[in-house]
Amino acid sequence: INRIQDIGERRLLRQLSQELGKRHRLVREQGEVNAGGRRLLRYRVAHNLFQRYLYNDLSAGERRLLHGEVARALEELHARDREPAVVRLAYHYRLAQEPEKALSYLTQAGHQARRGHANEDATAYYRSAIEQLAQVPFVGREMTQDWHTLPSELREGLGDVLALTGQHDQARCAYEDALADGPRHDPIWQARQERQVGPTWDPQRLLQNALQAYRRAETTLESDPREDTADDWHEWLEVQLSLVNLHYLCVSADEMVETLEKIRTAVERHGTPDQQIRFLHNRNLAGTLRDRFVPSEETVSLSRTALALRQQSGNASSIAHGRFNLAFNLLCRGAIDAAEEQLQRVLEFGARTGDAWLETASLAYLTVANRKRGQVAEAKHYAIRTLQSARSNKLDWYTAMAQANLAWAAWRDGDESGAQERAHTALEIWKRLGAISPWRWTALWPLISLATSRDDLPGAIDHASALLDPEQQRLPHDLTVHLEGAVQGFEAG
Repeated sequence: INRIQDIGERRLLRQLSQELGKRHRLVREQGEVNAGGRRLLRYRVAHNLFQRYLYNDLSAGERRLLHGEVARALEELHARDREPAVVRLAYHYRLAQEPEKALSYLTQAGHQARRGHANEDATAYYRSAIEQLAQVPFVGREMTQDWHTLPSELREGLGDVLALTGQHDQARCAYEDALADGPRHDPIWQARQERQVGPTWDPQRLLQNALQAYRRAETTLESDPREDTADDWHEWLEVQLSLVNLHYLCVSADEMVETLEKIRTAVERHGTPDQQIRFLHNRNLAGTLRDRFVPSEETVSLSRTALALRQQSGNASSIAHGRFNLAFNLLCRGAIDAAEEQLQRVLEFGARTGDAWLETASLAYLTVANRKRGQVAEAKHYAIRTLQSARSNKLDWYTAMAQANLAWAAWRDGDESGAQERAHTALEIWKRLGAISPWRWTALWPLISLATSRDDLPGAIDHASALLDPEQQRLPHDLTVHLEGAVQGFEAG
């Protein structure tokens, strides 16, 4: 066969392929009984050489017709349950150039992949479905509600997967496209897309942009003539809970509490179980802020209650976020072993599902847990993983935190120049983001040590003053007293 291919005698190759296929390479397999009771037989070509040759030898028209026949045979074979075959059906209908059928099965394939956390596949199926939209002749046809909203729903689904996997700029574009394609007469739909744009600004800490997105959503809902429907209340509460989370990122406990009090009655009367859990979660975050990231036992207890409620819901993603919140509070309170146990479970979930934020954040605080124990090698291991994940997912805030923890590891290893460089890099990133970081101590302590070793007392005092900033995590009482005494003594000469 190779010799015939080399001299290009395609006619002889075709004849040889067909003869070998008939005699040796076509294997008849027992098929299934279809819905009509007829037994279907399946054939396969055992050697890829013949399969590739025979397929490539078909004309474009023949390929298209055969793909259509295969797709219809699959539909008949899986008449009772087509879910296992949606990917193959989408493939064959797309190559058969039947865009309406391809669009339907690609949409199902995208939803299926998303449920199974196959995020790359889900992204590809949604994008392919959106491409098929342009080929479906919508003009002049009777449009059902599902077909009317399908273009914007596909783009929203794509945006959700992109946001989950850390592709924030692309997710924002998808949500904006969904808004442009969506039903303009539906303020609730419009408000949801505007609201979902907000979190795509969070990783770069462009919080003013996020605030503008939430305010646009509020304005859209206020123009809605319908009142007191479940959908109205649901979306209004979603916007308010998003604002509460934004106030947390801005380290503004007063505004968090004010908004939570504003929506308390509405949550109790109209909130879904998930919204009631998130209300409790945000009360917990407000307590953490109020306590300057050294939460009280009451706050930790509240996070346990919120996690228990999430576990009752059965929503795996919600449970993982509840575990993270509990772990964060335990770590801040000094219960390192208990925090690490929860963080390891969150890390496993984040890695398995492709949740970029959960994976990066759990790595960052596992680093802190090992640093607090003084375990340099382990802390360095997690810090490097945090840095890789944060850079990959453009989570600059956590890039800074990884650099700060690597500065501590370098200082412990005696690498003073490396410690200096990484600590300043961390502070510069936080400064560039304009972000209030209660965890700047991760970079400031190595810098204090390095400054005192060089007899740079003014520099050490500047860093110590930054540690005493009310927006920083509250230090232990005795340590605070020593720092305040040092700063005051220096200022007094």
